[in-house]
Amino acid sequence: LSSSKIDKRNDDGTPLHFGGIVLDISERIQSEKDKIEFAYRDELTRLSNNRKLFKDLRTYDSGIGMFFDLDNFKKVNDKYGHLVGDKVLKMYAECLKEISDKYTGVEPYRLYGDEFFVFAEQRGLDFASIFQHELELLTKTRANTDKRLLFVEASMGVSDYKKGADVDDFIKEADYSMYKTKIVKKDKQKKRL
Repeated sequence: LSSSKIDKRNDDGTPLHFGGIVLDISERIQSEKDKIEFAYRDELTRLSNNRKLFKDLRTYDSGIGMFFDLDNFKKVNDKYGHLVGDKVLKMYAECLKEISDKYTGVEPYRLYGDEFFVFAEQRGLDFASIFQHELELLTKTRANTDKRLLFVEASMGVSDYKKGADVDDFIKEADYSMYKTKIVKKDKQKKRL
């Protein structure tokens, strides 16, 4: 970007001397591009984000939502630090994406922190257990293959979606279902001890 003016002219009117400024706005342009890209994409995992989920749900007819929350993730960050925590989140997101890409109409999202959501268009509740099983196998394989990664399990909750349903209620229902799963897991762990 430049701005200039003619300071002096020759007798015939041609410019003799220019003055002005030149600004490099490359960083500003990149910043604007980033704002556009990350309006609907999570910066860390590159998955679609919660804003994109709410936007997409207006276009879906029916399906199921699967709400995933990593178990004991806070302990990972506390014990190993946020860099390791970020690696775990990226690995989990990559696994979600890989499994989702195997199916038509299945889209993963990162909501907040260690919470993820997968919408499976025109699928029934039986699909959730298939998806969860494949996801668990893949995350275990990744963690075993790359010893720098920690294996973290996730609790899953599921809810049905019909076009026109209240989006907040739909997501809350999946979240509540996930929370119940987490409680059952914790009770089983206590009984084993």
